[in-house]
Amino acid sequence: MLLTATLLALAAGPASAEAPSLMATATVDRVRLPDGPAPALAVRPLRAEIRLGAPGHVKALARALSRKRASPCAVVKVDGGGVTLGCRSRRIAAALKREPGGLWLDVRELRGLSWDPAAGGLAAWELSAARCPAGAQAPGADCLLRSGDVPAAMAALEAGAKSADWPAAALRLGDLAAARGDFEGALVQWRRTATAATAEGRLARARLCETSGGCLTGRAADQAHDTTGLAEPHRTELELRRIQAEAAAGRLAAAARLALARVTDLRRPALSEAARDFLLELALAGLTARDAPELDDALALYLSLRPPDDHPLAVPLVRAAAEVAAAGGAPAYAARLLSSATAVVPPAELAAHLRRCAQLYFRAGEGVRAQMILRYAREHLGKRLLTGPDDPEARAIKPSPSHGDAAVRAALDAADPTVEQAGAALAVSRAIRAGAGGPP
Repeated sequence: MLLTATLLALAAGPASAEAPSLMATATVDRVRLPDGPAPALAVRPLRAEIRLGAPGHVKALARALSRKRASPCAVVKVDGGGVTLGCRSRRIAAALKREPGGLWLDVRELRGLSWDPAAGGLAAWELSAARCPAGAQAPGADCLLRSGDVPAAMAALEAGAKSADWPAAALRLGDLAAARGDFEGALVQWRRTATAATAEGRLARARLCETSGGCLTGRAADQAHDTTGLAEPHRTELELRRIQAEAAAGRLAAAARLALARVTDLRRPALSEAARDFLLELALAGLTARDAPELDDALALYLSLRPPDDHPLAVPLVRAAAEVAAAGGAPAYAARLLSSATAVVPPAELAAHLRRCAQLYFRAGEGVRAQMILRYAREHLGKRLLTGPDDPEARAIKPSPSHGDAAVRAALDAADPTVEQAGAALAVSRAIRAGAGGPP
């Protein structure tokens, strides 16, 4: 996203006091981190995790984080590049703060939805690709924000707040304040806008309810996110906020279902890059959630939005999708899907990636393909890197579980993973549920 911390600081002026940000906070936890350079922080609320990248300082970082057993993000997972904290909620925010006493990680559980784009929040001005037509002579404030022309955007908003079209300007001024943690300033603008009998008034009333946490699911969410009579881009914005609300409440399957309906409706305007990235995060969260009751919509969502190979989520998504297909009894389809990402797998992960491809081909009865992969890997990576408890030749002699209808699996195994992927994904997931005794 073009919205950065610098942009927010410029757009909203001096930072507010700490107290206003607590208005949207349920709990706060502080962790003293080891001395040294600050780790790279990534907040992933849809996956209920916080990532701290710190190559070379992983052990000390893990020890510090492991002491906080009462933290809302108390599950500590360590790898060679850093530490990942698993959280009990998908309504989380985090920040690193260097103070005279050292470096601290502040973790907050939110009452409602996040407005910080750096922490998984949706920046309203980033949501519609149709808002900024190329070559527009008089771009609006949203387009100016997206292009990075902050001074011009703020001048337009401040002027607009005094004009007949003040609801739109006041709404966006509130959004900018919320995105930088100034909820007191945001509430002032949203409450003012909520009095207007306009589309912006409806959006402001939804924001007030979302921030309190009272409109995440059920009838309240239906009412707050009702799009009846709304034109674009307001309709898409409210739909995406509803999707975020469902995910924040832990209803990933429902969120994926709503997202899939929006993505596959070809009569609607194209989604912006920021909106697509948000939905890809949702797909990954749905595919990797251990307690997910359904996987078909999350898988179909990924395959409908499948990102280019250089996208940061390309490899994690294809791995997750392949495992879902394999669990559904379609190992050859899974192997081909996984193999399609081989060219962009990081070198440090290539051995494990090829090993898993070979395992899946062995499981599918395609030993020739599996042996070709092993031969290539041993020539280029060395035999030592391909041996271990997950060695494919050892796994190949073990029986694999079979789920779903054999005809469905056979059709999937014969499919090109780049053709009619969404339909194949739905069939795989239905096969999983059928094999587990669930509804078809």
